[in-house]
Amino acid sequence: MKITSIIYSALLAVAAAEAAPAPNAAAEANRFCQRRGEVCSKLKRAADAAAEALALPEPSADALPAHHFCYRPGEVCSKAKRDALALAEAVAEAHASANPDADPGHFCNRRGEVCSKAKRDALASAEAAAEAYAIANPVPLAEARAEANRFCQRRGEVCSKVKRAALAVAEAIAEPVPIPEPEAAAAHRFCYRPGEACSKHKRALDDLATEVSKI
Repeated sequence: MKITSIIYSALLAVAAAEAAPAPNAAAEANRFCQRRGEVCSKLKRAADAAAEALALPEPSADALPAHHFCYRPGEVCSKAKRDALALAEAVAEAHASANPDADPGHFCNRRGEVCSKAKRDALASAEAAAEAYAIANPVPLAEARAEANRFCQRRGEVCSKVKRAALAVAEAIAEPVPIPEPEAAAAHRFCYRPGEACSKHKRALDDLATEVSKI
């Protein structure tokens, strides 16, 4: 019985030693996750693509009645702007989920945070101003709506911007994940363990893909 106990204890020790990750396993996994096509890299690419597309300068709206009508509540510019804000919030949420220890300033666009609130307040003000303009300058609804739709699709306007951003994010998410070469297999396995970098970024990307599909 004593010999059996010794052998059993030895086997447990060997198993524990084999299961324990190397001291630098997490660092190796983080480097692996940043490789082109891996999930950390894909999430960063998606965020960069969305930021670039949504940051295009908007053309001046001076003396353009279509601009004013387009931002009335429920009209095409207003709806597209809300989609753009939702996309920015989804990207920020994905980053926060995958990188909970990062600088909180990077997540200013998360739902309910200061940047998100400010943008939604600005949109509400734009909608109110557009509604007041439309009341003061009535035009036939069908004519105004057709002109607003054309206006919204112009390069740099919100319909064009949000479509480009959503497409760029979707392309980044859909980029094929390469099969790791044999020497990277250990880092791959560790990286996808619950709570490790690849696992967290994969879950964040899945959530982001769900949000993008709604736009």
